[in-house]
Amino acid sequence: MKEPKIKQVRALEVVPHFHGIWCSIQDGEPFVNEIAMRKWSDDGKQIWFMLESHNFVSAERDELMRVVEIKPNVSEKTKWFWAEHDAKEMAHRPNACAECGHPLEDR
Repeated sequence: MKEPKIKQVRALEVVPHFHGIWCSIQDGEPFVNEIAMRKWSDDGKQIWFMLESHNFVSAERDELMRVVEIKPNVSEKTKWFWAEHDAKEMAHRPNACAECGHPLEDR
């Protein structure tokens, strides 16, 4: 399979269902692994991405990620539902690091 066009996007700008990661599992054929959801880590320093394959990848919010743009063929209602769910998840960034309770410095 020909490698798709890959672009670099800040982790905070990656959008579930609209971005995927070009990867392979074990020694399998490469494929676009759709990003199914994202949420903040417990300490608020990283974003965790769940892939369609049920694997996970994490990145710091300003870290550049290599992603593939996906154009899902779904209704506007479904796109709105996805956006609403993602916005709720990302609105709950933890305010303090889990180890010490001090505010994060990058706010």
